Parts: sequence; structure tokens; C-alpha cells
Amino acid sequence: GFLRKLNAEGDTVVLITHDNSIAVKAKRIVRLQDGKIIYDGDAQDPQAVVQPEEAGLPEEDDGFAALLGLDDFRKDALATGMHAYYLQKKYPQAEIAFSCPRLRPIINNDKINPMDVHEAQLLQVVCAYRLFMPFASITVSTRECARVRDNLVKIAATKISAGVSTAIGEHCAEAEDKGDAQFEISDTRTVDDVYQSLLNHDLQPVMAEYIYV
Repeated sequence: GFLRKLNAEGDTVVLITHDNSIAVKAKRIVRLQDGKIIYDGDAQDPQAVVQPEEAGLPEEDDGFAALLGLDDFRKDALATGMHAYYLQKKYPQAEIAFSCPRLRPIINNDKINPMDVHEAQLLQVVCAYRLFMPFASITVSTRECARVRDNLVKIAATKISAGVSTAIGEHCAEAEDKGDAQFEISDTRTVDDVYQSLLNHDLQPVMAEYIYV
């Protein structure tokens, strides 16, 4: 195909996938686990791909999300919810977690991309996840403004971040060169500000729900 032709002409093609059937079509595979390289070599080596015994889900949260706004958000949200539902049936011990990232609308974007997901549609998706899977956790990111996040935690969301930076290396004190922000943050409140806001809404903030030993 097109990618093979590019590679044959001397271009380096980097493909990121979780699908073994796609990965083995490459010449070289680099496997990552917990942020570390656990294999780097020939794609035909058995160690290059995930083996069936490794495919079980861990006990911590297993997150599901579709970037809303690329297509009909209803179809994407439904597919994400069904994926999570079937995995929970197969792995009852798994804790299911949803997040709802979206392409934020811009001026005249209705002419470029008619798939815009506005705040009302975002609320629909979050509420649908809550009704469909009552015990799943739902995270609302700092890409949403404080007003939206404050209202969603009163309705359906269970997790909310604070004091976030998306710049590469920003949380590493030893890093001298900080990367550019990967995306714009709308809710810039500190952890203390968000904590107090939750208290003001008669909610009980929990900073950690379990500790790894």
C-alpha cells in the first residue's frame, strides 16, 4: 500500500497501534509497557507482539475514550460505551473509566467541520455513559472550562484534574528544556481551588481512592 511505497522510497514510517495483526506487517517493532521499551527488534520474532496470556486486563482503571467531533459524536460515544460494556462482561474485576475529549468548536468551523460537539452534546454523552454504566468513573479534563466542569461533577462526572500542565517535561524538575504545550488548558485553577470548589458544591473530594503497595 501507500505506506509500504513510502518506506521503499527511503522514508521512515512510524506507526502506533495496539493491533498485533497490523504491527507484524512492519519490519521492526518497538513494544512499550508502562512507559518503558520491553522489546525492540524483528517484527517476526514471537516476543515482538503481545501474547494471549499477556492480554488480560489489569486491576486498575481501564480507560475508554473517543475524540468527539471527528465524526457523528453519537456513533462514536455508542461504540465506546459498547466496547467498555463487553470488556466488563469478560473481565468483571476491571474498573471501567470513561473520558470525553472533544474538538472544541471555533468560529466558522460549521463550514469546515459540521461535526462540532458543543457543551449540550458533551452533557448528553456524559449522562449517557452514567446511565449505561452506573459504576464506571467519568473524567472531565482541564480542556473544558471551570463552569462546565463544576456542573458536570454535580451531575455525572466522578474525576476531575487540577493544576495540570501539558508541556513535555513540565513536571520534571531536572528537565532544562521544556516542550511546548500539547493542547490548550481552559481550566487553570490550582488543586486547592478545585478542592474548595467541590466543597462549595457539597461534594466530598477524594485525593486518592487506592494506594499501590
